Amino acid sequence: MPDLTILHAVIKTTSDTDREAVLDALNEHRLATDLWASDPDPLATVRTGCIYGTRTTTDTAELLAAALLKTTRDTAFVITQFPTDATNGLYITHTPRDGTQRAQCNADGIPVVPIDPRARDESVQPAAGAHLRIRSFLDLSTLHLAVATRDALNSSEGVLAYRLEHGWLMYAPESADERARAYGWPEELLPIVQLARAHNCAYILFDADADVTDQLPVFDD
Repeated sequence: MPDLTILHAVIKTTSDTDREAVLDALNEHRLATDLWASDPDPLATVRTGCIYGTRTTTDTAELLAAALLKTTRDTAFVITQFPTDATNGLYITHTPRDGTQRAQCNADGIPVVPIDPRARDESVQPAAGAHLRIRSFLDLSTLHLAVATRDALNSSEGVLAYRLEHGWLMYAPESADERARAYGWPEELLPIVQLARAHNCAYILFDADADVTDQLPVFDD
């Protein structure tokens, strides 16, 4: 019997023209707001920022991503397939602007080892002994985010952030200045991303238990 694992999908942004295709893809793979439902009712609509889940086989993340990539043009999404004892977890994120990125993820859904997209082409194999590409993250207290920013972080336009149990994991784009202007980011967010990139961090882990730094403003709860 194939290994079953938990899969989460978050539609970050979409458009009216994509919405029906997104809904079809989620329903085809039996995602629901209650991932423990053995026979979930079909979704009637798509809510951006909502976590849809299911218990499924370990290849479903790739199948769902492929369906979304094939049938939509303006949709940004994050798919997390959590690891099993036998299979590594998989984290897939896509925006129309930045394309698709894949990484292995740990049991908390945090990306740990990015996957080189060239390795997916069977005609292009990584050289023996090639170094893995490892990306670091900045561990930062959630107190560096205003309360309003925290409440809207994983559904904000132009922000790739995934809600965790005690915080958020956010991608730190290299084009942060441009994104901040284009999407009207909260005032405190751009300096945080700039600090992460200054220390060669591709992600920011906002954690309620992490330390604060005197390099950034602190906001009261």
